[in-house]
Amino acid sequence: MLSWLIWIVIGLILIFIEIFAHKFIFLSIGISAVITGIINILGIKNLIVLLIIFLIIVCLNILFLRKLITKYLIH
Repeated sequence: MLSWLIWIVIGLILIFIEIFAHKFIFLSIGISAVITGIINILGIKNLIVLLIIFLIIVCLNILFLRKLITKYLIH
């Protein structure tokens, strides 16, 4: 099955949901899912490794992306 496609589709759906939610959590998770899908295309096929990569990217996105967005978009 095309697991990379599932990662990317879920990520794009979450990014789309962010348009209506405005909480920046869906955006962080969506971007992380898309990046994980790209990593899956590049060759990593182990689900456990992909989930660990996904969780690390989500944590980094929430820490850094949220600070940048709130700093520059919300005054």
